[in-house]
Amino acid sequence: MRLAHALCGALAGLAFWLLVDVLPEMASARTVFDLSVFSVSLFVPFLLSAGALPPLRAALGSLALSVIVTGLAASASYRFASVDQFVETGHPIFAILCLTLLPVPFLIAGLGRDGRWLDYAILFDAAWAAAVRATAAALFLGAFWLFLFLSDALLSLVGLNLLDWFAEVAMLPFVLSGVVFGLGLSVAGEMPEFVSPHLPLRLLRLFLLPALAVISLFVAALPFRGLSGLFGTLSTAAVILAMIAAIAALVSAALDREDSEAPKGRMLRGAIQALIVLMPVLAVLAVYAVAERVGQYGWSPDRLAAMSVAVIGAAYALTYAAAVAFRRDWMGRIRQANVAVAIAIIALSAAWLSPLLNPQRLATASQIGRYAQGTVTAGELDLWAIGRTWGHAGAEGIAQLSAMGAEVAVPDDALVERLDALDRAESRAEFENWAPPSDRIAQIERLRAALRVHPAGSAIPEDLFDRSAPLQLQQWNDACARSTGEGWSGCHVLLADLLPDVPGQEVLLFTLESDSFVRVTAFRSDGRGIGRYGPIWLTEDYGLTTSPGLIDQLARGEFSVEPSRLNSLRIGGAEMMLLP
Repeated sequence: MRLAHALCGALAGLAFWLLVDVLPEMASARTVFDLSVFSVSLFVPFLLSAGALPPLRAALGSLALSVIVTGLAASASYRFASVDQFVETGHPIFAILCLTLLPVPFLIAGLGRDGRWLDYAILFDAAWAAAVRATAAALFLGAFWLFLFLSDALLSLVGLNLLDWFAEVAMLPFVLSGVVFGLGLSVAGEMPEFVSPHLPLRLLRLFLLPALAVISLFVAALPFRGLSGLFGTLSTAAVILAMIAAIAALVSAALDREDSEAPKGRMLRGAIQALIVLMPVLAVLAVYAVAERVGQYGWSPDRLAAMSVAVIGAAYALTYAAAVAFRRDWMGRIRQANVAVAIAIIALSAAWLSPLLNPQRLATASQIGRYAQGTVTAGELDLWAIGRTWGHAGAEGIAQLSAMGAEVAVPDDALVERLDALDRAESRAEFENWAPPSDRIAQIERLRAALRVHPAGSAIPEDLFDRSAPLQLQQWNDACARSTGEGWSGCHVLLADLLPDVPGQEVLLFTLESDSFVRVTAFRSDGRGIGRYGPIWLTEDYGLTTSPGLIDQLARGEFSVEPSRLNSLRIGGAEMMLLP
């Protein structure tokens, strides 16, 4: 068994090294992703189950699970043009982990001697034993590397560098870590009387009373605090759902595998029942918080994920509460509920990666439906998320919106303009700062009319504001509306040839950002920014360089263009200077 664990750990380490250091330069990102999912969903279940099952049986079960998980993940990744976009959503990773870890206890129970797939006692022992063994193996791995570093430090005192050899063989740290982790799992499985879940289960019971106190205070404060502050945000739902998950874990740990192992005292049993009674209150609040967000903004992949988790939390809360309500054998009913909800989570995770539940397609249909029904305007649609982050379904939705705009007798100008902006924008910031051409032209005209140019009679370059975002143009117009202590306008332009090596004059824009702060922005004559760090004052007195008096002096003509008082050091083609 130790050999099987060590060999599997070595193969896992080798696979990880290949996936990290070798394959990314040889294969496509999609191939690397598929192999990564296959490796994780194969090695993790095998390492966790091989101690409780014969190695061959554990390998066959893990292989079957890995084929299913990899097939689902690979097919779901084609919802996006690139696998990187698929992974960046985050939801598939969570679904893949659920499909990899949650079936392990079922594999151990079903492939064991008696083949009892749904025996709660076996499932409970398998799940907690796997968690404890993995924790012990991780600690053993950390201790191994600490020993290795200390050994290297000691041997270096006599001129021997142990870790240099590891640096020369790139795969060695990965393979060795896998071997050590596998051995740790195997040894931990050989000593169930010492490496068992009994200690963590007993420690978790100590949280029952504090958890009951916190939840009771929360529920008691609701009538005084009010519900309006709770609803409408996903963060609220996330906090509540995390607490539901914690309560479910505490209750399951406290009730143990059978009634004989459960708490005997009335206080702890009463605390468990009180927590279960309060769970539906939290579940209703979580579901309602997500539903409020959906009502305001429609479905999105994130809100679909939040609602999926909320439904699972509600399933735990309602089944637990029903078990307590029936009273008779309520602990046994909760254990049955744990099995049922675990199977439901596995099924939901599989559906999330299958065509049954395509979050991007459902969210796109929701957003287009809201626009078609007049619930939202074109300006309220998050076109960037739909067209750029929701994969092929989102792109099809943008095409559908374009067709909708062309089919109506009176086109929606706002939708047409925003779709055009989406097509041209290279970032979300650029898209969000977009403004209709008529508004932009008006902003630039107001700015040109308000700016005072120095020297007098100079002309502002035609291209100066073409590259500026609408928000930036608005901020400059706001500065023009302010005035200095002497009554000068808060925006001035100075044209000067400050960089002889650059064709044309440079443009310095002085803007009064507030009643006490002046900002200077530098441009080339074609409107592009200039200078690695922008304008740099050699004067350290900020009172002289940022106060409104700076604009007053500029307006009075108290300025000149002179050579700098700095010298530079040239070494070959390199030049260096020091700023005082």
